[in-house]
Amino acid sequence: MRDKSVWYGKAEISPTHPVMAGSYTTWTTTYTVGRYCMDNGGRIRFLFRWCSDAGVPQNTDPSADNYVTAFTSNPAASVLISFLPKGGWRPWFKCIEFEIKDDSLSEGDQIYITLGDTSKGSKGYLAQSFVESDFHWLIEVECFETGTWIGLEHNTVIPIIAAEPYRLVGLSPSIGMVGQLCYLIAKCEDIHGNPVDSYQGKMTISVERVEHDTVYECPHDQCQGPRSHCFTAADRGTCRLEEYRFTQPGLYRFKIEGEGLPHNHTVSNVIVIRAEPSLLQLFWGDMHAQYSNALGAGSVEEAFCFARDCGGLDFIGHQPNDFQFHNEGWEEAKQALRKFHVPGRFIPFLGYEWSGNTPAGGDRNVHFLGEDGPLHRSSHWHIPTKCDEPMDRYPLDELYKTFKERKDVLIIPHVGGRRCDISRYYNSELEPVLEICSAHGRFEWLLREALENGYTVGVIGASDDHTGRPGASYPTLKSFGTRGGLAGIYAEDLTRQGIFAALRARHTYATTGERIGLYVGTADGKLMGDEWDDTVIPIIQVNVTGTKPIEQVEILRNQEVVYSHPIFRKDDFDLGLIRIEWGGARIKSRGRETDWNGSISVEGGIIGETRVFAFDHPKQGIVEQDENHVSWVSTTSGDHDGLILNIKGSPQTIINFESDQGKSRATLAEIWNGPLRKECGGVGQYYMMRLQPKVSGPYAIELSWKDNEPLPGRNAYWVRIVQEDGEMAWSSPLYFNNTQPRTRGVEGVAQQIIRGVEI
Repeated sequence: MRDKSVWYGKAEISPTHPVMAGSYTTWTTTYTVGRYCMDNGGRIRFLFRWCSDAGVPQNTDPSADNYVTAFTSNPAASVLISFLPKGGWRPWFKCIEFEIKDDSLSEGDQIYITLGDTSKGSKGYLAQSFVESDFHWLIEVECFETGTWIGLEHNTVIPIIAAEPYRLVGLSPSIGMVGQLCYLIAKCEDIHGNPVDSYQGKMTISVERVEHDTVYECPHDQCQGPRSHCFTAADRGTCRLEEYRFTQPGLYRFKIEGEGLPHNHTVSNVIVIRAEPSLLQLFWGDMHAQYSNALGAGSVEEAFCFARDCGGLDFIGHQPNDFQFHNEGWEEAKQALRKFHVPGRFIPFLGYEWSGNTPAGGDRNVHFLGEDGPLHRSSHWHIPTKCDEPMDRYPLDELYKTFKERKDVLIIPHVGGRRCDISRYYNSELEPVLEICSAHGRFEWLLREALENGYTVGVIGASDDHTGRPGASYPTLKSFGTRGGLAGIYAEDLTRQGIFAALRARHTYATTGERIGLYVGTADGKLMGDEWDDTVIPIIQVNVTGTKPIEQVEILRNQEVVYSHPIFRKDDFDLGLIRIEWGGARIKSRGRETDWNGSISVEGGIIGETRVFAFDHPKQGIVEQDENHVSWVSTTSGDHDGLILNIKGSPQTIINFESDQGKSRATLAEIWNGPLRKECGGVGQYYMMRLQPKVSGPYAIELSWKDNEPLPGRNAYWVRIVQEDGEMAWSSPLYFNNTQPRTRGVEGVAQQIIRGVEI
């Protein structure tokens, strides 16, 4: 075999020291031409992973970000530079191509390439925003202008490390019991959501009691445990303290303050401490993420370790795209599964993503109960070795047939690049739940579509993370414009069998990434996901504990809102405090992101303090502002963003809204009588102007509600929660089949409000 470096050349990259995530840097590559030489029209190219959100290279503006230059040691030869977002091959899609023009290059000639040339004012090349221990790019050459590319043998690895310490995050279980040990996970993150290994500040801890809309520090005798911790190098930015013990039932949370941080305090999610044990416990997991054995970054072991220690998860899935997933990766996953599986502590599930195209069924996650399982791919499209191609199952019906009547397999439809098609393909025995939110966006429409088709399904959230951060996935590039979701599951115990049984029973709910506590059941013991026939109308009970104040609690019946819990009174609103909100998606499939870049201008008034609402990415938000004008950058993928403006004016003051999706003009008086909402097509695209409450809602709400006029036949009751920060949760429906003939009566009303707000 020929020595590649002799015949095809070699590349040297500098520098190779670690680079901070999201920072600007400069990398130089010197390529020395091999014995084959390089003809006029020959090319060299750099291939980057698709999941990387590093800067988009350009060679037209030397003062702008990501400026790329290239020249050769032969003065007669020039270099044409092109950036091709999908010029490579999966997962190395992103391609910078350098074509030799005007002359040829001989053996020993060199090409000098600079990513992030700062010589004419550019800040450099923007590194990706997430940590990766073995970040690198591939280098390929095409010496003869034939279209055949040869990869060079270079092993340059440039670790991407966390940026500067920025904030603390606290995680705890959502349910505990008096006298039972309880843990707190505290971690220091950079602005991009990466744990900062180098943080070594002191953290102080207090415990707060939550009484619906009141929070106060509770005495030490109500919670025993450490009140401080000094991070050491061994902590690597994350610690787990397990010595807490509560002495009284109630709602609690940890308050954490850390040294030397721009955002130096935070609170954990709320913990419900019960006096007695309950049959079901609430566990948190992420059943959908990809790693470096497919389209993502990081090894399976690295991801499982992150999920357990940094994400604070109870269970995790393994879901590589099957058409590029090699058998070696399958063995890697099984080994990691056995290594990390500890019943009662951390449960990893073996699986893969069946990735057939949408007309053949679309994306489905396959999960196995055991530590082994048959790998029935949708295809071998991107796998060179075809020896096990007869194992493929396509279209989705063939996979259903193979797994028919198996109780150790679950399939979860989801919306990623390819969206699932549940109208044409759905199996009630194998597919008990749907994934309705992920880093790809928010997909409430998928649940609605299932209900329209008469399916009995539950819901979960998941991350579909590709950045090595399952359970704590933050937005990156445009395709991952939202935070990854989480699955809340009520199970008897933290075992594979317990989690599987809960998924089959649909005792699940979805959140957009926060540990929002949500219980939806009936007064006679039914739990979300249950299905039953009866002539007795159920009393629905809803308990919510927010990680931020709760802004909206709605009960939906099938497709319509039948009850909206009153949280704010009339005098809770300030007539000058206005929310401008927008959201939705362009389409259901890939490329669904909606651009909302726009502005607000005011006539006859002044814009005072302005703050953002529910923006996901640190690079989006307000870009310009003065007393009459605000402009912003925003994209949504089924989620919502917005601004809250303090406007000084009169009833005749005019607000002009202008964005890529439409324009509106309204007076403050019209908004006071609103809200004013405009539908913009697509998948739930809208924008809205309305009053914003000047006070926050409660952290906890308990309510009971009875529908006094249920529909004959099926009534699917589900709950939607929105917090003050825009984070959301959705329950699996309660499926009440009303066998009593319909009688005339009033619409559904609240029968009982427990510690709620006056109606």
